[in-house]
Amino acid sequence: MSQRTSFRVKSGIPWWLWLLMTVVSGGVIGAVVVSLIPVDAEAIYRDALVAYDSGEFSKVCRAAVELEQFPDYADKCRLVQGLELISHERPLKAVPLLKEAARNPEIRPLALAYAGQALMKSGEFLKAIEPLTSAIEADDTVSTSRVVLSNLLYELGAFDESLRVSAALLDRAIPEIAATRRIRGRIFEELGQYSDAAAELQAVMELDHTDPSRGRTALLLMKNLNRTGDFSRSLEYAGIAEPPAQREAARAEALLGLGRIEEAVVAVQKAHDATASLREAPGGVGTEAVYDTRLALGRLALKIGKEKAVEILPGLREGLRERARDVNYHRMIADVAALAELPEEAKKYEDTHERLNAVQDLYIALRAQVTSSRSDVEGRIRLAELAADLGHFEKSEFWYQAAEKVDQTMKSEIFRRKRARFTSGAAGTGSTPGSIWDPTGLSEILERLRNQQ
Repeated sequence: MSQRTSFRVKSGIPWWLWLLMTVVSGGVIGAVVVSLIPVDAEAIYRDALVAYDSGEFSKVCRAAVELEQFPDYADKCRLVQGLELISHERPLKAVPLLKEAARNPEIRPLALAYAGQALMKSGEFLKAIEPLTSAIEADDTVSTSRVVLSNLLYELGAFDESLRVSAALLDRAIPEIAATRRIRGRIFEELGQYSDAAAELQAVMELDHTDPSRGRTALLLMKNLNRTGDFSRSLEYAGIAEPPAQREAARAEALLGLGRIEEAVVAVQKAHDATASLREAPGGVGTEAVYDTRLALGRLALKIGKEKAVEILPGLREGLRERARDVNYHRMIADVAALAELPEEAKKYEDTHERLNAVQDLYIALRAQVTSSRSDVEGRIRLAELAADLGHFEKSEFWYQAAEKVDQTMKSEIFRRKRARFTSGAAGTGSTPGSIWDPTGLSEILERLRNQQ
């Protein structure tokens, strides 16, 4: 018996459907065809996610419309509509849709992650913590929400919580692990936990041998190892560290720590030669490379003796114009002046060092309180002010920005206080004649801070 076959046209639609369509009017024809040709709603949804991640927002918009015809995909449609709103710079309007979509267990982790992203885009950084945390609780096998949350907490200055969140990522083979470890290293360095900072940076070095920032990472690793007294390990990275002047300064410090004076002299000379053009350029004297070189030169003089101290002291004095509030620089130059048998000058540096050290103690004590919290705006502003008083202007800017992210409504007040701070001269570099030795400004800072306690 022959098997019956059904003739199909090239498109795959049965012949009888084509016959039916010849009888029906044009408008109805189109509707019937669309309804009978299967459409893969899941493919539309998946393509929308890929399009959003790649910045093809017009595809996201089309998908949001197409998914409306599938009742079973209502939650996924809401998620895509939320992405459409984010792509149109309307992130706050996207949040209710994404949270509604998150009621579906299948897409809950993703919807909550996008809700956190939307809140961050709208400047609601504190509110973003809740959906990101919920996304992790819903499914922690995908690491993206944990990465984003740990970075967000770092930017808010909530270091303790950031470290806790990122700790679970350390054993995962994820693309963001190097960046995560760098941030952990930055946090540990700021907290003065130099061994932990070195461990994180060493892990970064081992992760990617082609990373273009590898030289800079090696330099930071050398500095942290020097701070722990692990000078031999520090020298292991001297062949990789960049830039040259800071590498040689770090190498010199390690060699001095090991008592290899002659080799340290050569390294300091290389660092000094490498910074020659910087010292002659406008503003170049204040660069980190020149600062590191002068610190190394001062420490070398302390190992060699009086003659070298007398020789380098004029250059160290010049550096004070840019480092008038640097506690480590004052400690070093006070010791060099004392070795040069200039007791009055040494006492001036020593007095300034003591006052700066008192400010630094206040900074450290306050930092311990602030980094364990999410929402202490005033504490963050005061840390920014203290960092400026110590000449750490990058740290100061970090804490001002952290305060703004904690509370966007304080933005204008933070700007006002920041402007007042930097125009009053309280946080100046010390380039004004006489300001290097004048303790009055520091005394006022200390008195003001005590009154704020």
